[in-house]
Amino acid sequence: MIRLIWPPHFGPRLYASGVTSFLLRFAFRHIHIHLVNRLNLSCMKFTTPLSRCVAAVLQAERSSCTPAMSALLAGFFAACASAAAKLMFEDWESPLHRAPFLAAFVLSNVLMWWIHTKALKGSSSTLIVTLLNTGSNFLITALFGLLLFGESRTLNWYFGLLLILIGTSIVARSSEKPKID
Repeated sequence: MIRLIWPPHFGPRLYASGVTSFLLRFAFRHIHIHLVNRLNLSCMKFTTPLSRCVAAVLQAERSSCTPAMSALLAGFFAACASAAAKLMFEDWESPLHRAPFLAAFVLSNVLMWWIHTKALKGSSSTLIVTLLNTGSNFLITALFGLLLFGESRTLNWYFGLLLILIGTSIVARSSEKPKID
C-alpha cells in the first residue's frame, strides 16, 4: 500500500487555501471568455494565465488530437471536475472561497463532455473511447486523491478498476454495432 504523508505545515487544507487564493486572483480578474460558435478561440481574450491555459488546451485538442487522445483528455477533465467538487465542499470560512471551485467544476465538465463527444464522433469504436475515458478518469482521480488529499489506494482498488474496465468492455462489445457513414 502506497501512502503519501503530508508534513504538518503543508497539509491538504493549506494547499487548498493556496489554490483558492490563486483561483480567486486569476479567475475573477480580467477573464473574458466568450463562448461563441463552439468555443471559437478567436473570440477569447487571453488576459490571465488561467484563460491562456484553457485556450492552449482547447487549441491543442482542436488541432491534431486523435480520438484516443481526446478520450484520454476527456478523462483528465472528468478527474479535474471531481477534484474541484471535492475541494468546493471543504470547510471554508466564506462561501466566496467556494466560487472558484464551482467555476472549475463547471468548466471541467463542459470541456470533458465537449471533448468526449468529439472523440466519440471521430472514432469508429465507442468501446475504445469509453474505456480510455473511464480508465484515465479513474487513474487520474486516484493520483489527485493521493497528491491533493493524502488518500491511499490498495491493490484491491486497482483490481476493482481492472474489473470495471473489463466489464465495460464486455457490455460495450455486446451492444456495439458497426458505424455506418
